[in-house]
Amino acid sequence: MRDIRYALRALSRNRGLSVAAILVLALGIGANSAIFTVIRAVLLAPLPYHDPDRLVRLYERDVVSSGNPTNVVSAPNFYDWRDTAASFSSMGLYAEQNANYSPSDGGLPEKLAASICDAGFFPTLGVQAALGRTFREEDDRHDADRVVVISSALWRRRFSGSPKALGSTVRFDGEVYTVVGVMPSAFDFPSTAVQVWFPVSRVLKPNFKQMRGNHRFNAVARLKPGVGVSQARTELDGIARRIKEQNPTSLTGKGANVLLLADRMVARVRPMLLVLLGAVACVLLIACVNVGNLLLARAVAARREVAVRAALGAGRARIARQFLTESLLLSLGGAALGTVFAVFGTAALIRMAGYIPRIETVRVNLAVLAFTAGVAVLTGLAVGLVPAWTSSMASLTEAMQEGGRSSTAGRGRTLFRDCLIAVEVALSLMLLTGAGLMLKSFTKIRAVDPGFHPERVLTVDFSLPAQHYPDPSKTAQFYRDLLDRVRATPGVQSAGLVTVAPLQGHFMDTTFTVEGRPPLPTGQFLDAVVRSADPGYFRAAGIRVVRGRVFTAAEWLEAGNKSVITESMAAAFFPNEDPIGKRFRLSDKDLFEIVGIVGDARQNLASAPEPAMYFPILRGTVNFASLLVRAAGDPNLLSLPIQKEMRSLDPDLPAVTVRTMDEIMWGSTEQNRFGLILIGLFALLAVILAARTLRRAGLFRRTPRR
Repeated sequence: MRDIRYALRALSRNRGLSVAAILVLALGIGANSAIFTVIRAVLLAPLPYHDPDRLVRLYERDVVSSGNPTNVVSAPNFYDWRDTAASFSSMGLYAEQNANYSPSDGGLPEKLAASICDAGFFPTLGVQAALGRTFREEDDRHDADRVVVISSALWRRRFSGSPKALGSTVRFDGEVYTVVGVMPSAFDFPSTAVQVWFPVSRVLKPNFKQMRGNHRFNAVARLKPGVGVSQARTELDGIARRIKEQNPTSLTGKGANVLLLADRMVARVRPMLLVLLGAVACVLLIACVNVGNLLLARAVAARREVAVRAALGAGRARIARQFLTESLLLSLGGAALGTVFAVFGTAALIRMAGYIPRIETVRVNLAVLAFTAGVAVLTGLAVGLVPAWTSSMASLTEAMQEGGRSSTAGRGRTLFRDCLIAVEVALSLMLLTGAGLMLKSFTKIRAVDPGFHPERVLTVDFSLPAQHYPDPSKTAQFYRDLLDRVRATPGVQSAGLVTVAPLQGHFMDTTFTVEGRPPLPTGQFLDAVVRSADPGYFRAAGIRVVRGRVFTAAEWLEAGNKSVITESMAAAFFPNEDPIGKRFRLSDKDLFEIVGIVGDARQNLASAPEPAMYFPILRGTVNFASLLVRAAGDPNLLSLPIQKEMRSLDPDLPAVTVRTMDEIMWGSTEQNRFGLILIGLFALLAVILAARTLRRAGLFRRTPRR
């Protein structure tokens, strides 16, 4: 207590130094606490499931070609794995899709993110319904009663959190389902957007269990006690290879892969978060060096006082303890202020981070406070150790004689201070270089030609209720009527439909064979991304026509047997020939003639465009689309008029998703921008601290003219 009282008096006599040190340490400790809060929730905290260390994801390996170890699985392969593999206690199958919800109380219909899953999905994860039950084996049959499990958020929003929701009937996609369960509020698998779960065998046609080439499902499994990931991978890979040998002409994986579920959930964001952790660690080191220099300068100024105290009987340990007490008080003060910075900083990180798995669980809690306290103690020891050691080694004779610059001890301290300054500048330059490299990478991504013109383009994503559009003719007629009305809307320059808008991901691909070519060797396939579009889409999106033509309005329904391919597909599969007029056959035996080549519209700015083929959407075979509208002015002004036109065509149409293409472009680089901004801020902070140290050392002082 005497040390603390003396330290407080000493620090109060040097208020400028104390305030500066606390602020510098608060910035370093606060930044570390904020990043640790995110890393703990995203990377370190266990998944909220029973025994999460035994949960794994299952993949097919090398489906089309070598090099992809994490391909999604087909249902027949999954069921063969489930019935054969001995390394797993259970397996679960699931896939994400959308569902159109029509409330019985007359409220507005709603488009919901949904998941179809088998009866093993929830037991594998080890979760139970908060209200009611999850699916049983008898629910997961094609002829079973229609049942559904809903999320806690949907239960509160649409059923006011009433227990009477259990057993009530709801309408999804025109079919009546009975609610049998409500999931806990913390359950957010496979994503936070999913609000309803359906039994997969009740939703899909029975033949999905025989389609080995339909890779649309994800698989989770629980390892048996004592079974490791590598052991399970070896067994499942052997089973998958045997399946391939038994089905050589099927589009199926040449092997299988098993990876921990927790690792796969954060695989994309782990490198970025670890880089940020390294950056804030550098900031804290710079802060320690900065404050260490301050305390070292103060220790030099107090050497005479310390020497006198030593002459009066104070031991070296006693003197060192006093200086360490002062540095610990400074670091604890910095930690207290840094915790405040961390609370607000964490909230800012969540707002700007975009999609990061489990980001919604990020919060400052006792674990974070314990981390902050530990960092504060280590920081206090780090910044106080050198002043404590140099002061405790002082002698009365040296202190009284150290008036000139020629003193050996004085030169030693100056050299040590200069070394600390060099370390601080080096760390600052390292961070600045890292920020420069990230800026260069981000600039390159932003400079990539996306293959379309995003300015003044509005996108409207929607899906048609299956019960209102049971056959292709009705679907195609809705698309034609919608396009006619939208194109007649004032302010619309052009409009078109496509199943998946640019920068919205891969979605799906299919295999094909080129007419007139010899069959490929067994097990080899031609594969390309699949899109459906109408003729106006290419103009609305600003995608150039390289050769030939696009579809015509007359090529619809059965007459829509034409195809437009991208430049990358032409280069990959028709390298030394003219593809115009060539015909190819899809895996479902449909034959299409290539009538044109268009530019590549990228689905990901960070990767090369994939070969893709377009088919006429007016064939009516798909009931979902993105409407792209190029406006003469502000595209947001068209949002309400277009939605009114859509609702006038179908009053039961669920709510649509409306975004500008500029917003989609901005969102596609969200995580890159997040990392760049944080690294840039940390580098700027480091440079400011280093410049402050250099200025205090007199390196920025002007030399007077003689």
